[in-house]
Amino acid sequence: MPTQSENIINLKRKMREAQLRLRAAVTLTQRLESSRKMSELFIGNIPLEPDDKIGSFHPMSTEIDVTLLTEIIMDSHICALPCIDKKDAPLTFRHYTKKTQLKKDPQFNIFEPEESSPKITPTVIIVPLLAFDKKGYRLGFGGGFYDRTIELLKNESGLLLVGVAYDFQQVSIIPRDEYDQKLDCVVTDKKIVICE
Repeated sequence: MPTQSENIINLKRKMREAQLRLRAAVTLTQRLESSRKMSELFIGNIPLEPDDKIGSFHPMSTEIDVTLLTEIIMDSHICALPCIDKKDAPLTFRHYTKKTQLKKDPQFNIFEPEESSPKITPTVIIVPLLAFDKKGYRLGFGGGFYDRTIELLKNESGLLLVGVAYDFQQVSIIPRDEYDQKLDCVVTDKKIVICE
């Protein structure tokens, strides 16, 4: 008989597969429009302090595209992108500007700044996800990188965690265990969800 932990793993796997199918159906036109609307909602409603350092990410595949949002933010704030130094470890964020050269991590398939870019400790992290619920729990790809990073940084004063998503990525409940970390809010292409 499966343990509770095995049940959660299986539930997450099935939800991940379903969400990837939904996201794969998004057309390029829909993605661009949704990304623009999400960026407008973010800029108009998420309060950033002048000295905030923003951790963003380089979007993959059919993820909602934060490129425009990141470019707008970096006009007034220091921005950084995540790097995977090793498996089962927190992410490292490195300084990112419009001139920063990105390299592709061959194992994890993400684009990240070169190691010559200075490390930055973000005060705001823009978090990618596959699904989320109103309590602020998110479903990622299963590597646990963001959960470990949030666990490490959440005691930093004023850390703000903002998920970004298509509106259809909201679900009633995310299966979770003791390692899963909560977001403060999620900005979609249609609304802002302030997490309970």
